[in-house]
Amino acid sequence: MSGLCSLVVHSEGWRILDAGAAEAFIEAPDPGVIFLRGTAEHEAGGIAVTLRELRREMVGLLRIGVALETAEPVLQRRLGLAFTPAIAFVGGGGVLVRLEGLRYWNDYTAATDAALATLSRVNEERKSLLS
Repeated sequence: MSGLCSLVVHSEGWRILDAGAAEAFIEAPDPGVIFLRGTAEHEAGGIAVTLRELRREMVGLLRIGVALETAEPVLQRRLGLAFTPAIAFVGGGGVLVRLEGLRYWNDYTAATDAALATLSRVNEERKSLLS
């Protein structure tokens, strides 16, 4: 990892995930994003900056993990991503929303809203099953 992407990831203190840590990250009940950088450094840098701003807007409520380069092929399949760079919103044991490539800001905010709504619904369904 180099350039802007590396700067953002390290300055923000995001978790670096191998395949095992990513599985635990996906299983957690709270919302998170797994970022797969791929080889397009310019696009990956843009996505990293976007994720930083999304997290700031959400006052830190969004966990962010960055896949190790060696784990990306396995995670790409696990998350159902066709290409990288990409992000997958995860939580509660599943993939909530996927975004591939550098997108418009509105795409990221809409994906965040959709992921949070889906996770909320899943958590409510689980609560009702346990009642």
